[in-house]
Amino acid sequence: MTKVEKKFIVATVVSTSMDKALTVDILRFKKNKTYGKRFKVNNRIKAECKDASIVVGDIVRIVACRPGSKDIHYKVIGRAEK
Repeated sequence: MTKVEKKFIVATVVSTSMDKALTVDILRFKKNKTYGKRFKVNNRIKAECKDASIVVGDIVRIVACRPGSKDIHYKVIGRAEK
């Protein structure tokens, strides 16, 4: 059996105030069905992070994992190249 590659999400770090966790902001664009205009949609989620060198404003990659707590369902893989 081959191992399935997990999809990763690129997000911006918003808060690092928690111990071993980050709050990240995922930006995506949706399209209005009637008029076709595109608009921004932001989702803020919490991700587990053991790397202490990540600061607010960094662009990181996250991947879904099993729940670590009530709110944390993602894990930080590392920084994304700009």
